[in-house]
Amino acid sequence: MRFMFEENELKRYKNLAEEVYNMSVVVDFFCNQQQEYEHIANITPIIKQIRICADKLLANFINRMN
Repeated sequence: MRFMFEENELKRYKNLAEEVYNMSVVVDFFCNQQQEYEHIANITPIIKQIRICADKLLANFINRMN
């Protein structure tokens, strides 16, 4: 299935992807710095995976818009 987006929609989705990526970077950094707390240590791998996915999503938008 292939979707066709208008230019302004694509820019809006790219901006949202960028926000998600930036938030995931901050949360990932925080989790890596607070490993002495068991609950944070438990969610760190999940946060890392979210950051990886957000990075791929943003990279995809950047590649398609250039």
